[in-house]
Amino acid sequence: MTKAPEKIELCRGPVADGAPLVVWIDGVISPVASHFDQAGQLWREWSKELNGDPSAVLAHTASAAPNNSDLGVVLAWFACLREGLSQGRPIKVQTNDPWIYRCLLASFPVIETGTAPALALPELKLWLRGMAARLRFALRTALKRRPHRPQWPDNAPAMIAYGHPASSPDGHDGYFGDLLKAIPRLKRIVHVDATPQNRQHLCADGSSADLESWGSRLYALLRLSTARWVPRHHDLQGPLGWLIRRAAALEGSRAQGAAIAWQIHCQKRWLHKAKPKTVVWPWENHGWERALVAEARKLGIRTIGHQHSVIGQQFNIGCLTLEDLPDIVAANGPSGFQQLERRGVPVERMTIAGTLRFKKPADGGPVYDPNGPIFLAVPFDHRVAGQMIDALRPVAASGLTVLMRDHPLFPVAFEDSANFHRAPGPLPSMDAVRCVIFAATTVGLESLLAGLPTIRFIPSGCVAVDILPDFVPTPTANAATVLTAVLDAVPPPPLHWTDVFAEPDLDFWRRQLT
Repeated sequence: MTKAPEKIELCRGPVADGAPLVVWIDGVISPVASHFDQAGQLWREWSKELNGDPSAVLAHTASAAPNNSDLGVVLAWFACLREGLSQGRPIKVQTNDPWIYRCLLASFPVIETGTAPALALPELKLWLRGMAARLRFALRTALKRRPHRPQWPDNAPAMIAYGHPASSPDGHDGYFGDLLKAIPRLKRIVHVDATPQNRQHLCADGSSADLESWGSRLYALLRLSTARWVPRHHDLQGPLGWLIRRAAALEGSRAQGAAIAWQIHCQKRWLHKAKPKTVVWPWENHGWERALVAEARKLGIRTIGHQHSVIGQQFNIGCLTLEDLPDIVAANGPSGFQQLERRGVPVERMTIAGTLRFKKPADGGPVYDPNGPIFLAVPFDHRVAGQMIDALRPVAASGLTVLMRDHPLFPVAFEDSANFHRAPGPLPSMDAVRCVIFAATTVGLESLLAGLPTIRFIPSGCVAVDILPDFVPTPTANAATVLTAVLDAVPPPPLHWTDVFAEPDLDFWRRQLT
């Protein structure tokens, strides 16, 4: 039996691929899905404690949101280290991150090689950058032209919606489908995250309202520049407190807290003035949503959170505290219902209301063609998207055609090259494809439901959140193995749409919203 090493060698040095640390355990490794799942369980427990602080609603870390915070990735690296120690393998850790360095020093038996990275100057730079970003956001918000505030019908039910490019003034919505058309009294109010062009487009004819029109210029000037997450003293104690301190410094270096505070302020004033009878929104349990539930409950307003997307490793989607949950969580199908139950959502607070966003694969959609193009679906995370594009350029150079499709809300810079082009449209618009390569996007699920060969890309130095249900095994590939995976790709076993989603229950929505 191999004797466990007594120490981890810890040193400073260059870190590749933007990773906060590089680990050698008989070779450079990255966290795998099991490590990330372990991290998610710990992270969710932390989040329950962190949310005892009122400013936590301004933080993605406190929501256990892996798409917005890298705390889960760091914890997954730590799970790698514990596994390596238990197996008695030689371990070396190299990082320039001052918080992670100190956390490793306090958490593991280590041999320190050299001196620790400086901490005070990076923290000061991030603080100054954050203050400048929030001040700029506050001034722009206070000074920009305000949209006209429409007359809101008494007690009309409301749907808070993001500014999805697929949404239109005629009532169609990128997340809620044609629910507005099915329930004429239902009104759409557009989230402050929408672009000015999108808000103007959706609200031009009065069919929708701009939430920002309820905001106060004075509040923007006086409060937004200081809106950030400030963890309590006891949250920063202990070895792992360094990771909370790091997360607060990184999140505080942007205008994120100010943007969330502005959403919370606008929605609070809207709730008090418009007094909608019921509010529904695409529920993911972020901080602004928990603030919405709390304020609505004070006013006796009914809340319905629609689980609009798939869950997988999106640790924020679930129950942190019962007080934060909407009155009803409307799951989009049996898979979501079961995952939410495992995440602590009481079954008596849930119902399967069906999906309003995803449609059954239609006849005439893309078919498998071994001579067709590779469809590359990149996610909103530009780090992962960049790795995927770089990894597929050699594949295109080998003579195979690759079509890249980016996230509709987060387009990436891309230059066409021989055999490598932007896709002319989304996956359902394609006639035939050889296979679909995806990471952290529901396009992978769409591909599996259509019976197409599907490959999940594994990036280096970070984690692309696996959003697929756990009963859907999918081949994976990294930059080194993606060409082989493409050549070996075959159609998957049949995945039935009803295993994941349910048809929209319009009777449910009419009962709740009329």
